[in-house]
Amino acid sequence: MFLFRRFFRGGHREAWAKKVSAAEASAVRDHLVRLHREFEKRHSFKVGELVQWKAQMRVRLLPRYGEPAVVVATLEQPIFDKAAEDSGSPFFREPLDLALGVIDNYNDFVIFYFDSRRFEPFQSSGR
Repeated sequence: MFLFRRFFRGGHREAWAKKVSAAEASAVRDHLVRLHREFEKRHSFKVGELVQWKAQMRVRLLPRYGEPAVVVATLEQPIFDKAAEDSGSPFFREPLDLALGVIDNYNDFVIFYFDSRRFEPFQSSGR
């Protein structure tokens, strides 16, 4: 976690070259285990249901954290983004099995496909 913060603050060369301390490695390990456990929790969504990103699982601009999206379709056979053919992409082989309707910046209803493991039922209190 500390290593990632340094990288995004601009000190990326130094951060990636330096070996992490045992305390930093332990903190990252615990955080990864917690996030993986949350990622693997599955929900059965139904068309018309409102959903939101799970905490720290957002990989797209929309919907924003705490903002609902409506389930338009669930796919039994996921599709894979042909544009994400590079194994260096975070979207490489990501199974897109959930079609969600969101309101874009122009106030239009648009549909995008997502990995359902990144979503949970909408809670109006938000995050």
